[in-house]
Amino acid sequence: MNHARKLLAAAVLAVAASGAQAALTTGFTADTVFDFETVVGGPGPVVLNADVTLTGFGYPADTLEVGAPAFWDLGENGFWSLGKTFAGNNTAIGGMLVQFNGTTVQSVGAFFNYLAAPAGNPLQLLALDVDGNVLEGHSITIGTVSAPPGGAVNAGEFYGITRATADIGALVITAPYVVMDDLSYTAPIPEPSTYAMVFGGLGLLALARRRAARR
Repeated sequence: MNHARKLLAAAVLAVAASGAQAALTTGFTADTVFDFETVVGGPGPVVLNADVTLTGFGYPADTLEVGAPAFWDLGENGFWSLGKTFAGNNTAIGGMLVQFNGTTVQSVGAFFNYLAAPAGNPLQLLALDVDGNVLEGHSITIGTVSAPPGGAVNAGEFYGITRATADIGALVITAPYVVMDDLSYTAPIPEPSTYAMVFGGLGLLALARRRAARR
C-alpha cells in the first residue's frame, strides 16, 4: 500500500471512529497566516516556509497546485473567490498533507471549499502527531450559499483543530477537488528530542571552550 492509500485509509477510519469532538474550531488566534500569494508550486511537495511543507495525494496523482489563480469551477459550489490565489488538489479522490517539518502546533486550520457533489463526500480533517499517529479526525459539510442573480457562490468556510497541548505534527485534508486559503497555525514548538540535541550541542561547545582556555 503506497503513501497516498495509507493517508486515505487513515482519514476514513479516524473520522468514522472519532465522532464529533470539541477540538473542532471555526476560529482561533493564529501566529502565522499563509495566503499563498507569494509561492507557486506543485505537483510535487511545496515548501511554504521554514515551518510548513504541503504535499498532495490521491488519484490521479500529481495534481497539487499551490498559488494557482482561482479559476476552478467547483460545480454546485460556484467559483472560489475569483481573483485570489490558493492551494488545491485537482482530483476527485485525495487531498493535501500539511506537515510542520518535525515540530508541533496546538492549532491549525484554513478556509476550505470542495466539490460537494455527489452527496456523501464531505471535507475530512485529520490531525497526526510527528510520528504519523492519528490524534483525531472530523467530517465537515460546507454548504452552498446562493448569491443572486442566478449564481451559487461559496467563498469557503474556516475550520481547524485546536488541541489541549501542542501535539499536532501534520494535518491531512481530504475532499473531492479540495481548495484551501489562509492556512493558519500557532507557533511551532520543537520536539523534546530537538531540545536535547540543542542543549547537548551547547554543552559540547562549553566543554571545548573550557579546554581551550586551559591551554
